[in-house]
Amino acid sequence: MLNSRKDTTLFGTPTPGITDLIPGAPSIEILNSVSKIVMEATEKLLISEYGLGGDNSSLQYGPRLGSPIFHKSLADFLSKLYGEKVDNNHILPTSGATHGLQLTASLFFDSNNVVFVEDPTHFLAMKILREDIGMKVVPVNCDDEGMIIKDLQEKLEDMGKYIKCSGKSDFKGMVYLIPTFHNPTSRTMSETRCKSMVELAKRENLLLFSDDVYNLLHYDHTAKKPPSRLFTYDKDGNNVISNGTFTKILCPGLRLGWIETSENLLKKFYNSGTISSSGSSNHYMSCVIAMAIKMGLVSEHINKLKKQYSQSLNQMYSIFIKEAPFVKIHKPKGGYFFWIRMPDDFDGFEIAKKCRENHKVNVLPGSVFSASGNFKNYLRVSYSHYSTEILCEATKSLCKTLNNSFKQHKKT
Repeated sequence: MLNSRKDTTLFGTPTPGITDLIPGAPSIEILNSVSKIVMEATEKLLISEYGLGGDNSSLQYGPRLGSPIFHKSLADFLSKLYGEKVDNNHILPTSGATHGLQLTASLFFDSNNVVFVEDPTHFLAMKILREDIGMKVVPVNCDDEGMIIKDLQEKLEDMGKYIKCSGKSDFKGMVYLIPTFHNPTSRTMSETRCKSMVELAKRENLLLFSDDVYNLLHYDHTAKKPPSRLFTYDKDGNNVISNGTFTKILCPGLRLGWIETSENLLKKFYNSGTISSSGSSNHYMSCVIAMAIKMGLVSEHINKLKKQYSQSLNQMYSIFIKEAPFVKIHKPKGGYFFWIRMPDDFDGFEIAKKCRENHKVNVLPGSVFSASGNFKNYLRVSYSHYSTEILCEATKSLCKTLNNSFKQHKKT
């Protein structure tokens, strides 16, 4: 029986004595900073609406497509940080990236449809699509440039009998992608691959769902802007949905995100029963964050995050290179994660178990990210959940586990 009293906060109070390198979530210190932002913006919003004779519209059901103030503030904010024009008429508020994915999949597809995913990919996205929506999840091979188009084409041919319109939309299937600072690999889809992916989607009548949750957390100081989103390559806007969130750039508890897509596809959301009944998702919080954006608080906070995360990943990367030179590790240019390839005969679950038992450090085995059970000799390590000092100590402990296992494997 479920017991709400025993249901703990996800990634809440740390377990004493355990350093958890699994969560893709902010630290307590970052949450403290965000709480100040929310307090300042809330006070400003309520004073402007109530104290100055306003109508308290932020506390009412919101417009189905969201507050025009939120649209304008977010579009201007994203245009500046993306370095690309974002049209405020192409935005729909959501209750975070998870809600954006669930809402899109349920409105456009049903259990008779196929969704193609990168191998590896975000394991909870697979759970939503497979278990909640009932879609058939098909993994597609990837390389350093992203999902391999040729393999996707072959899978499309193999799954021919399943590739059909659902009755809910004209799309024959869905492709779930994390093109920028991918989870778990941290890699970014190349411009050439992005263009080819959009061309294929138009040719095969597929919906590309682009999970753009890490884009603003880029640490390449030589680049003036983050990599272009997949959405920008969809010139008529009819095959790509960009899924954004404040979870990674502010905090998860806000439960606020956005979908960016064409006005044509937005009609599907506008006419849905869910939005017709409730109005805009998380309307009040969207008004609070719109105020925080206008006050300059969100941009300032993102700059602090980028500085902290960049410092953490650089120092952790140096430790890995020095103390575990036999592993292969890609240095992230953005996002939250390291993707570590161990020698082929290593087992991620075994290493994770030893690391926890011997050093009180949690890491996540790579195979949980694979719909095909691959990547057994990989680990994902997060650098977002603690201070740089704590992360570096945990990294040294992980390297000790890796070294001990490496010595044992050499003996056998």
